[in-house]
Amino acid sequence: MTYRLFAGFGLCFCTGIVYAQCEPPLLGSIDTPAYCASVSVASTIAHVADGDGGLLLIDVSDPAQPVAIGSLPPFHSATGVYATESISYLSDGGLHIVDVSDPMNPSTMGWCTTPGFGGGGVVVIGNLAYMGDGDSGLQIISVTDPTAPVIVGSFDSSGSSRGVVVRDQLAFVADGNAGLLILDVSDHTNPTMVGSLDTDGWASDVDVVGDLAFVADLYPGVQIIDISDPTHPTPLRPLTPATALSGSQCVTESHSLQTMPLAY
Repeated sequence: MTYRLFAGFGLCFCTGIVYAQCEPPLLGSIDTPAYCASVSVASTIAHVADGDGGLLLIDVSDPAQPVAIGSLPPFHSATGVYATESISYLSDGGLHIVDVSDPMNPSTMGWCTTPGFGGGGVVVIGNLAYMGDGDSGLQIISVTDPTAPVIVGSFDSSGSSRGVVVRDQLAFVADGNAGLLILDVSDHTNPTMVGSLDTDGWASDVDVVGDLAFVADLYPGVQIIDISDPTHPTPLRPLTPATALSGSQCVTESHSLQTMPLAY
């Protein structure tokens, strides 16, 4: 069975599919100290970017009874996280690289302050971290040496960069009031925009499945966008949320999309 994890003001475990016509059944939940902005799962540990609560590590081996087992205080405000079994990449006043090999005692390995002090999500592909840096756009950071990450490229967008997904040398960026941006990152030192779509709301996160991008767009809901031609993304039928899409996240096997219970 595949579990979907929803993060809001706590962490909730549900089964079902984002496209379900009814609210999926709740399996379990756990309150967190602050505001669950993002969650990423590696093995049986959920890594939670909990705003002013910092980084939380939660054992989800029993989804009916999740247990908090470790934490790291915030540096600024934790807004995004990308998890591996031994390292957690945290967007929190910049990029922080955290050793979680002992999840009960996480410790900072290295950090890199960014111009926008974080504010968005982060994804790691190979030795590069791609981070939404709020009003400072997309930051590309080398994590080859986890004790000394360094910015190697950036793209200063017109909106506020939040969620990021990278597929086949293209970065899909949820850019706030500027909507969806599609960037060519084949030269990570000089990313360039190849396409964009100004969505109706405020793009806060994005996921990509095949030729479709799903954008969490606040009050209009989830926008489904055809990206088969990345130079001309085309809006398709939107999904209508039960409530506004803001600060809630659905995590599937390896990537995330902000979502709420949906009607389609």
